[in-house]
Amino acid sequence: MRVALGWVVLGLAVAVGGWRMDRLEKMNIEPWSAPGLVPGVLGVLMAVFGAVLAWRERGAAAATPAPAGDAEAGAPGELRRVLPILALAVVWVVGTLGRGLPFVATSAALVLAWIALLRWRDWRASGSVARGLGTAVAIAVVACTVIAVLFEDVFLVRLP
Repeated sequence: MRVALGWVVLGLAVAVGGWRMDRLEKMNIEPWSAPGLVPGVLGVLMAVFGAVLAWRERGAAAATPAPAGDAEAGAPGELRRVLPILALAVVWVVGTLGRGLPFVATSAALVLAWIALLRWRDWRASGSVARGLGTAVAIAVVACTVIAVLFEDVFLVRLP
């Protein structure tokens, strides 16, 4: 439940930050291209999905009550899964962005690492490590290529 509420708070903070950004009205910028629009929408979506996650967790907890004293047993395990993901994100931002490395390649490597970290145990248990890695590579390459094309050709944002 804490993680879900954390997403709600983070989403609301991002939405408020997007709302407070300069709208560049004095430069006759069209409202749909205002700098805070995308972060604001993303912040609202993060808050909504965090609320849905909290609602689902609450419903699952009501359906299967935990033993006494075990209400937050999953929190340390969740933290152990999230910290490497956050560390990889920081390494990607600090170590690769703006350093002349291709955006699609470094981003695909990051997404592949994320998927592998989160799914490795399942792949090993089912004996499908090679298949899982192949699928993860395909997802990472396609997703990052689509993201790059979308930002560069639709939003006209030059990626590092």
